[in-house]
Formats: sequence, structure tokens, C-alpha cells
Amino acid sequence: MIIKKRNNHLFITLPQDCMIGRVEADADKLRTRLKGINNIDISGGSVEEMDTAYFQLLLSLMSTAEVHGIEIHVSQHSAAMDNLLILYGENQERGEE
Repeated sequence: MIIKKRNNHLFITLPQDCMIGRVEADADKLRTRLKGINNIDISGGSVEEMDTAYFQLLLSLMSTAEVHGIEIHVSQHSAAMDNLLILYGENQERGEE
């Protein structure tokens, strides 16, 4: 996960392999960078594999953002991300963003 912070905006680029082995390190990266953030943009266009553990990390980030009034947007998503959304029953008629 690559995280860039510009003013009060966080830009997150997800890696190709979003698997359980990365969850703890990526969660730690996020925890240290959320203070003072108003917007989060997640780019997941290059994700080739994502397991449910990593997906839960993203859901947790979205929940945290909602609680703190942070706008969050997924600017790019991959087929791997869409497959997990379908598996979890999230917006099966999802269109391109």
C-alpha cells in the first residue's frame, strides 16, 4: 500500500496482492496517517488478488471514515475487488466510477 498525504487529503494506492500477510502492516500505516484527514481516495485498479482479510481492512477504513466524517472514494477498482463486493452482496449492479 502506498499512502500519500496532501494537505487534508489521503491518497491510497493498493498493491497487486492484497492478502492477509499485508493487513497488519497496512493497517499500521493507515493508523498513523488518519489524523486531520477530510478526504480519502483509494485507487485499486491494479489489484489482482484480494482476500477477505484485506477486504475487511478496507471495510474498517470505510467505517472509521464514516464515524469521523471523512469522505471516502474509490476512484479505481479491479475485477478482484468487484468479485469480493459481489461475494459480500454489496451493490451487485455496480457501475464504473
